[in-house]
Parts: sequence; C-alpha cells; structure tokens
Amino acid sequence: MSQPMKNNKVYFRSFFNQLFYPCVLCRSHPRPPTGLLCTGCQQDMPFNQPACLGCSLPLEAQSATGLCGQCLKQAPLYNRVWSPWRYETPLPYLISRWKYQADFSAGRLLASLMLGAWQEAGLQPPEVLLPVPMHRQRLQQRGFNHSLWLAQYLSRHLQIKVDTHYLQRTQATATQQGLSARARRRNLRSAFALRGNPGYRHVAVIDDVMTTGATANAIAALLRSQQITRLQLWCLARTPHH
Repeated sequence: MSQPMKNNKVYFRSFFNQLFYPCVLCRSHPRPPTGLLCTGCQQDMPFNQPACLGCSLPLEAQSATGLCGQCLKQAPLYNRVWSPWRYETPLPYLISRWKYQADFSAGRLLASLMLGAWQEAGLQPPEVLLPVPMHRQRLQQRGFNHSLWLAQYLSRHLQIKVDTHYLQRTQATATQQGLSARARRRNLRSAFALRGNPGYRHVAVIDDVMTTGATANAIAALLRSQQITRLQLWCLARTPHH
C-alpha cells in the first residue's frame, strides 16, 4: 500500500472513531475500542497516588508506614479506605451532574472507571457491600440514592451482594456540604443504626466522596460494635485535606 493511501486510511479511521465513538468526557477525541476516555482525558484523571492506606488522604510522597500523620496518631476505624481519584477536576463536575441532576451517563462513566480501577488495585473482595443510606425525606427530594446506585453497579460486575437493610439512616440531618469537620460530626450524632446482626465478617461501605470522614467514621463506629473483623470503605474520590 502506498504511503498516501495508508495515511488516508488512518485519517478516515480516526474520523470515523471520533464521529461514532467519541470520548465520553471531552467528546472531541476518539476513545480506544475497550475504553470510555480518550488518551488525554485518561491521563488527566486525578489519580489518588500516593495516598494514605488508612484514610486515603492524598500525600505528597508515600510514607514508610503508608499512613498519614493523623492515622499514625489515631488508628483508623477502617482496615482500608480506597478512593481511586482525588476530588479534583473533572470529578466535582461529574459527581455533581450525577447526584444533583440525575445524569446517569455521568454515573455510568464514574462507576465503570471505578470498576476498572478496582480490578487493577487488587483489593480483597468483601462478603457484602453496604451503601451509605439516605433518609427517606432526602430520597424523596433527590429521587435516588447515589451510594446505592453505585453499590448495585459494582455488585452486578463483581458478584458481591448488596445489603440495604442492615445499615439504616434514622435521622434526617442537614446537608454536610459546607460544614466544618466538628459540625459534620455533630450533625451525624445518632444518624445511623444497625438492623439485626447478619454475622458479616468482612464488609465494604460504599459512598461517593470522603471529605472529613465524619459520615464514614460514624458508620464504622457502629459496625465495629459487631463481630466484623475487616472493614473497608470504597469511594470515588477523596478531598485533599481532612
């Protein structure tokens, strides 16, 4: 094949892919056959590495222990907090569209990328996924529980069951957004409860973003009162500071 014909074939293939299989984020470049993002957007994703193994706090460099200063001072309640990305562009945009505008294409993108990151992370599968519950009043306002939606997506692909009855939201609290760490902890007092005791030993709590850890720790304190021996938290993104 002559060089001009070969160049034309490459050009038309690129044009076809860009037209019919564009990157789901920028919509201006073609994505690879087995991916959702173009090479540029994939490289621009704010991967959370290095990060504290205890609370997933982004670190400038990995410490010898793998833990941040706060987790060295006070042992974390979770055996492992895993969040594949830092809460930086484009995560706030995608998560906001999914949570507050019911843009499920953004949700599917995030869940699919999280699934791929999970498979690369080599995490030990738990017995059950526990989505952070939403009070019925908030559920009526929003229309869906994003943590449950994410847990169900992961469940279908990882073959891990989701339990929506064990962990309950018992109080309708004010939104956590914009509150200080102390105000978040105060806001969540007695907000959760456990129903029954199914005898789980290894569970993973599912949420979208970890900020101060107030929600995660309130749930962990309850779960640690049971016979659970291994407790994980999986979330899409982690904010840079406690």
